[in-house]
Amino acid sequence: MSVEEAARLETIDLLDPAQRPSRPYALYQRLRECGPVVWLPGTGAWAITRHTAVRQALSDHEDFVPLPAAAGGQRAGTMDVPARVEAVLGRELAPYLIRPYLRVIRHRIEERLLALAGRRQVDAIGQLIWPVVAADLAHDEVPALPAGAVDADGPVRDRAAGQWSLDAAGEVLVDGLGNVLATLAAHPALWQALRADPGLVPKAVAECLRLEPPVHWVSRWSTRRVRLGDSAITLPMHARVLVVVASAYRDERHWPDPQALRPERLSSERLPVLAGPPGRFTLLGLYAEALLGVLLEHLAHLEPAGSGRLRIRQAHQGHHELPLAFFLDPRSELLS
Repeated sequence: MSVEEAARLETIDLLDPAQRPSRPYALYQRLRECGPVVWLPGTGAWAITRHTAVRQALSDHEDFVPLPAAAGGQRAGTMDVPARVEAVLGRELAPYLIRPYLRVIRHRIEERLLALAGRRQVDAIGQLIWPVVAADLAHDEVPALPAGAVDADGPVRDRAAGQWSLDAAGEVLVDGLGNVLATLAAHPALWQALRADPGLVPKAVAECLRLEPPVHWVSRWSTRRVRLGDSAITLPMHARVLVVVASAYRDERHWPDPQALRPERLSSERLPVLAGPPGRFTLLGLYAEALLGVLLEHLAHLEPAGSGRLRIRQAHQGHHELPLAFFLDPRSELLS
């Protein structure tokens, strides 16, 4: 690592979206090279960067707890990933709740796709994903939302703007679904493989979210002095910690060829904070599989139709706009 790179790591503030690169994975790699636990003076927090250490921190609920509001000071809101967001990403849904909810989600997606059937280019965020998620989270007829996954009153109506705005959990759903579609649009061979074998969809969803997760870290607070794995550093008691899951997902010590999209690698792997082993349903996994189930049925293929605009907020990353070209299958019922 050069002197310039080392100096940048000393000063960068990961909590400031303006300082974080839009593609931060090279930065995360440099942090991993520094060790499994790294002090970031510019951020004022410790970063946990490698897969083994991240898994240990997220499974240790006694030594690492959610950041207390009082501990974050003026930056508490920027360091915290609300518990309801982690519920969206990691809490499994009971199978008996899945079936009726899956039908509701699929119906809304089909309605949106039908409305867009005459358009070759679509903003997948604004015209497809966002309206579906906003409608579902605002509707009392959907019974399967995990307790705490969204605010009790759902999305909040902004009367001045005349638009729905989603809470943090809803935004993570939108970001995660957009990241899945953006990744698949860039890999047309995988789209065809999924059309040929829809049974691969759960693994493909998990692998897309490994490469492009909607949440890059979760915040924790150490309750005592603790050492993670083979780290030479002992974290102090009452320390602010960023558990950088997006770094762990690309840790070359754990994942062979971590930059490659290989759904078959996730036959039994559990991704921290995301879905469990493929086939287990979280709210994000449920939406993703419903979305892909409908699109794979009706679209022969899809491809990027422009660069779009990324949306980078403290711990979250997704798309403001995601222009995609939709190519309907000639056999699609949408053409009848």
